[in-house]
Amino acid sequence: MTRSEADKQHLFSLCYLAKFGGVFIADTRLLKPNAKLAGVWSINDSLLLAKGYMGIATNFIAAKPNHPLLCAMLHYVVLNLNNRSRLPSPYTTGSFSWAKTYCEYMQQVQELDIKADVSLFSGHKLSALFGQ
Repeated sequence: MTRSEADKQHLFSLCYLAKFGGVFIADTRLLKPNAKLAGVWSINDSLLLAKGYMGIATNFIAAKPNHPLLCAMLHYVVLNLNNRSRLPSPYTTGSFSWAKTYCEYMQQVQELDIKADVSLFSGHKLSALFGQ
């Protein structure tokens, strides 16, 4: 189903986070040796994402289990891999597909007038969260 290592990594981390929750950090430069991940859960939302260039960065995701956006993203990724697997990974499993799904999710949240339960951080805010 997947062609690239990036697709495999995104699919595995997404499946794991949707089922069990946790913190996924692909870029170890985000963490310093004394960084405290406990600060991540001081945020009230159950899904934390980072802004990336032209999309949502996939190098940091913190989630509690069964978040609706993660489940929607997982569904969208599987559809992309089955239907359009010839596209590069940013379109199928990466930042562009995350941004598209995020926008659709936020539109539905606004229409239904419910809490989004998602925080979207800049890189600077993310660094501050880890005390860097």
